[in-house]
Amino acid sequence: PLRLSLDYGYNPSKIKKSPLLVDVNDNITTGAVSVVGNSLPQAPKHKLALNGLYTFQMEPGNLTLGATYLYRSKSYANVFERFYNSAPSWDQVDLRAIWAPEGGKYTVIAYVKNLLNDDGYAAAVQAAQRNNSATVPSDRFPNGAQLYELTPPRLYGVELQYRF
Repeated sequence: PLRLSLDYGYNPSKIKKSPLLVDVNDNITTGAVSVVGNSLPQAPKHKLALNGLYTFQMEPGNLTLGATYLYRSKSYANVFERFYNSAPSWDQVDLRAIWAPEGGKYTVIAYVKNLLNDDGYAAAVQAAQRNNSATVPSDRFPNGAQLYELTPPRLYGVELQYRF
């Protein structure tokens, strides 16, 4: 009745060959720079998923309770490994309950994604890269503020499956 799974991904990908490129959002470096050795965009070095399920077998049906822990390490939004392109590492906890009564006519699934309502970061860029509006310069971000593309907030749901 107990099932455990662990999924780990290690992705040390690096750019091996590239022409010199210009980062239009970098006001410090002038001219083209090499991105050889930088990470690929949206490619975190470490990803982890740990899942546990336990099924209670009862006369009227089965109740399965599950929990998932997800982790994703820092990644960059593009080929330039600049602090303003860096999305921090993040983690998330999800829960799921599945009721499957005898006979198999229907299944009820209830879930919570991002139980702790933590911020997760799919990407990070300077504001100037994301919109055409004027941005306010600062010491940290010469072309404006840093923007994060966030993962979804806490989400509750119920799913009903009916078999004909």
